Amino acid sequence: MKGPEKKGKLARITGNALVSRIIFGAAGAILFIVFWEYLLEPIARGFQGNPDLNIPTFSESLGALFSSFVDTGGTWNEYLMGDHLMLSLGRVLGGFAIAVAIAAPIGLLMGYIREFEHFLFPINELARPIPPLAWIPVAVLLMSGELKVMFICFLGAYFPILINTIHGVRSIDPVLYDAAKTLGASRWTIFFKVVVPAASGSMMTGIRIGLGIAWMTIVAAEMIGSSNGVGWYIAVTTFSMTRYDLALGAMMLIAFVGYAIFLMMEVGERRFLKWLGMF
Repeated sequence: MKGPEKKGKLARITGNALVSRIIFGAAGAILFIVFWEYLLEPIARGFQGNPDLNIPTFSESLGALFSSFVDTGGTWNEYLMGDHLMLSLGRVLGGFAIAVAIAAPIGLLMGYIREFEHFLFPINELARPIPPLAWIPVAVLLMSGELKVMFICFLGAYFPILINTIHGVRSIDPVLYDAAKTLGASRWTIFFKVVVPAASGSMMTGIRIGLGIAWMTIVAAEMIGSSNGVGWYIAVTTFSMTRYDLALGAMMLIAFVGYAIFLMMEVGERRFLKWLGMF
């Protein structure tokens, strides 16, 4: 098969996969919305045996989400949702950036230098099984302000980045090392010219997963250790105001933002790896 024909076939396959993804994704989303809108409340009433149970529908929750961005002059509007969202995103990105700056180079070095791995392995393995949210008492005790919430986000992102980066280094074909040594490359030349590019795919996967986990942990961290943010907003609307439509609307916002983050990271990962010449 000639070059242009091969590229054309690849483009058709990619296009068909994209169309299939859109169609089936839309179908799944529509079914979920229909279930939530018309079936969730009757089913929940049947399970609980409570005919008066009131669960906000999808449309009610979506309307509450939109209204939370608008200043209606009501009694509770110390912060609009836009302010809470910006605060949460700032905390997530701050903790995530610190996690990338620390976990990525440590993972590369642990995967490349056995002595360095042996030195850091015990502390990392002891801390890794502890859920990020279990660190909230430590964060509240030792830190103040934004740091305690950013610390929880940092922990959520740190280990996925670290583990995936180490795995990426260990998965490098030994032939690449032998070829570089044959050409006279030094140990650190091999590190920067072979190890870093070859492990970038796994590292970017870890970064994508880490950002998603950091966004999930921010909600629980703000419920306990903050006085604002989307997590705090959900806690207040649920337990203090019993406005479940507002709480579910905020949960929808978390889902939308999380999906947008996933898409942006996927595009960024592809462009970064293309820049490195990985595909």
